[in-house]
Amino acid sequence: MHSIFIPFYSLITTHLLGLLSKEKSSWELPALAFLVEAESICSLAEHLVELLHDGDGDVVAMTLSVFLNMLQDKDIEAFSSTAPRLAEALRPLFDNDNTQVQLLSLRLFQEVMELLAEEGRKTLNMQVHQSLVPLFFHLHDENQCVAEASRETLLCAASFLKRRDLEQVLRRQQPIKFCDCLMDKDVSRRDEHLHQALPYLQSPQQPLREVAVRFMGVAAWHMQDLQPVMKALEAMTKDDCSSYSTMQNAVLSAFRRAVTK
Repeated sequence: MHSIFIPFYSLITTHLLGLLSKEKSSWELPALAFLVEAESICSLAEHLVELLHDGDGDVVAMTLSVFLNMLQDKDIEAFSSTAPRLAEALRPLFDNDNTQVQLLSLRLFQEVMELLAEEGRKTLNMQVHQSLVPLFFHLHDENQCVAEASRETLLCAASFLKRRDLEQVLRRQQPIKFCDCLMDKDVSRRDEHLHQALPYLQSPQQPLREVAVRFMGVAAWHMQDLQPVMKALEAMTKDDCSSYSTMQNAVLSAFRRAVTK
């Protein structure tokens, strides 16, 4: 295919993207499979980013594979303009129900950071900052492969941001200290970090719910206004896990005492 179709790459890829843009198309997977083998398709990356919002896990996984294949060329100039949108689209996939999608999105996010670690650092700074909280929570994922991939990606993110304090606590396996460092240094992003952590209070995974309560506790001591944290905890439904409920009640009691002082 490489030797025969080189003159027709542009025409073929444009036609395949046209097929991909049609809803409920039976051509999605074959088209993506072809694109995985195509070369020099960085110019089409913007169109491929849209496919990461598809509800079909197989389509998303194949699209992630296409991007990973594209990155093998290490063409920073051609890829840097798409990188911010791609990184933004990847973040929600860290929480995807499909394990393959989770693992591919984590790997791709890491490779994008490594590719742009020097020349394209400024274009990706905001997206990497916004990845810290989701990556932190998935350190505690019940799936060990996801947990390990999250750890590697979070270490890469800390290095990308030149946050040696975060790297150190991660290597020492001090998760609560990580929360403390994050909320202590990122003063302007405290509200954003808290907002990102709130959904994990309702995670289907018990370990993530427990970490979310601990995160709330650490976050609260760094914030002047305890009301947002208290409202989030009070809105929680009852949990079957006694340790979680005990922790939730203890944190709430401490906050109420602090507010009434």
